[in-house]
Amino acid sequence: MELEAAPPDANGNTPIAVTLAAVQMKMETGGTTRAQYDSTEPPDSTNNYGKMYSPFVSGRCTMVVSAQGRVVNFDMDKLYRAVAEVQLAARGGATDPRYQSREEYLQALKTQCENVPRLGKHQLCSTLGKLVVALPEQPLRESDAWSGRSTVDVDIPVEMAATYALTAATDDICTIKMESRRSAEQEPIVQTMDEATIRYALSGTSQATLTVDRSTGWLLSKQETTNLSGQVETRWAGRPELDTTDQISLEITTTVTTLE
Repeated sequence: MELEAAPPDANGNTPIAVTLAAVQMKMETGGTTRAQYDSTEPPDSTNNYGKMYSPFVSGRCTMVVSAQGRVVNFDMDKLYRAVAEVQLAARGGATDPRYQSREEYLQALKTQCENVPRLGKHQLCSTLGKLVVALPEQPLRESDAWSGRSTVDVDIPVEMAATYALTAATDDICTIKMESRRSAEQEPIVQTMDEATIRYALSGTSQATLTVDRSTGWLLSKQETTNLSGQVETRWAGRPELDTTDQISLEITTTVTTLE
């Protein structure tokens, strides 16, 4: 992703233009690569990942960040509208007869694009949120600590209570440590999808190390490891024979790096 900050507004909020400069996806099972896509490689019309993700390459959206580094707003509509236009053009402009107009069909394609795995609206917002650092309003000195929240994306956002500490500060760089925890006693997260209701009863911990450029406020790097376990229940309205209960254990590693 390429990020370009505009001047802040009167409230101190900064619009950041985001360009999806490159997309790389890889799926492995048991050490075997099942599918992969790299937008920097020559296009391959037989690559299903490529068909799904290539329309996103060079796409643009905007996020607005407060002076303390909290995301205030996301503007994603133009991105997903542009992806839908590319998909329609790839089909020769032919619309689906189930829709009364080209615009109605485009809106349906846009909704589909907003739910694409990994680059869907929810997950992209979650990813962008990891590229900024929320700081307290008061000035910080080395060894200062403060409370906040952290969010881990597991198809749904899992919020965790977090403690941050400024562990080192040089003339150029600040280093921040974060530890967060979600208790098994917390209420399950409930997600409703069409006829299914999914309940995530998850608990666990997360640790992260972040470095921040003191002169600009940009995040330079982040390394985060999260361990979650618990139970996922899926219940289908009127179809109890499809109900499932799964025990899960997850280890999620998130790495953010700055590319010059």
